[in-house]
Amino acid sequence: KSMSFLTVFKRIDGKHAGKTYRAAGSSESPQIAKYFKAEEFSINSFHSMQNVIGRLLTDPECSGHYVVRGQLTEQAKATLSKGGAIRRLLRQSKDGDQPTLIDAPSNVICVDSDELGYPEGYTPKAAVKWLVQQLPTPFQTASYVYQYSSSAFLKKTQGKTKLKVHLWFHVKEAITTEQLREWMNHQVEIGQVAKEVFDPAVFRAAQPLYTAPHKLIGVKDPLSSFQFHDDSRADCVRDTM
Repeated sequence: KSMSFLTVFKRIDGKHAGKTYRAAGSSESPQIAKYFKAEEFSINSFHSMQNVIGRLLTDPECSGHYVVRGQLTEQAKATLSKGGAIRRLLRQSKDGDQPTLIDAPSNVICVDSDELGYPEGYTPKAAVKWLVQQLPTPFQTASYVYQYSSSAFLKKTQGKTKLKVHLWFHVKEAITTEQLREWMNHQVEIGQVAKEVFDPAVFRAAQPLYTAPHKLIGVKDPLSSFQFHDDSRADCVRDTM
C-alpha cells in the first residue's frame, strides 16, 4: 500500500478553531492566527484516515486544530523539530517568509458542501447518503467519514435550511490538490456533478479544512447525536480520477 500523509495545524494560543454561536443569534468566527505548530500523520488506508479524522472531530484536545491538504516542507519540519512555529504558506509571503507547504500528492480528499437545500423529510444520516449520490461516480460507492459543518441547522439562507457537510474520502491513487481541483471542475463541465454540490475553495493546498466542533453558548445543539459518523463501504475511491 502506498503511504500518504495528513497535515494538521495546531493553534499555539489555546484558542478554539471553530465558530461560536450564542443564544441571541450572533456568531463569531475563530480569531486569525499567524503562527502554528504542525504535525504530519501517516495514512495508508481508509481506516488510518478514519482514526485521525475521528479524533480531530471528537477530542476536546483538538479544538484548536485543523487539516490542510499540503505537505510540510523540509524547512518547516526542521523549524518544528527545534521547537519553533510556522506560518501556513504555499508561496513566499510578501514579507519574505519561505513557503511551509508543498502541493504533494495525497490520498485524502475533503469535499465541503454548503449550497444545496436540505432534502425535506430526510434524517441527517440519510441526507448525507443522498449528498454522496450527487457526487461524481467514483465517490458514490466509497467509504467516507462525515461531519456536519459548524453552522448546520443553526442558520437559514433566505428562510431555507442548507445541507452543510464535510465528507472525507481515501482515494487509491494519490492526487495533488491542483489535479483534484482540475478533475472536479472537469466533472462539472461534462455534467457529472452540479457546481452547487461542492465548494471549490477546499481544493487549495494551504486551505484550512476545519474539524473542530462549534461552541454553543445558550444554544441547544441541533446535531448532538449526528456530529461525527462514518459509513464504511468499499475501502476507498478506486476508479481512476
